[in-house]
Amino acid sequence: MQFAKFVSTSKASLDPRHSHVQIQSDGTIASVYFDFRFLIDGQMENQGSETWQLVKGTEGWRIAAITYSSDPHL
Repeated sequence: MQFAKFVSTSKASLDPRHSHVQIQSDGTIASVYFDFRFLIDGQMENQGSETWQLVKGTEGWRIAAITYSSDPHL
């Protein structure tokens, strides 16, 4: 919750960067894996990996779960 509030109210330049994106799906469920780097005002704040589990419903894709690692000590 604190991170969401920070992102929505910050005056800083926020620059999330994603790489090595891998998507697997059978049309009903999907998984997305990627590496990320999060920069604030051009300075690296943290980096890690993230995976999303998605389910497709009548209104489109929904994220069912998110798991991530984060290394703020660079």
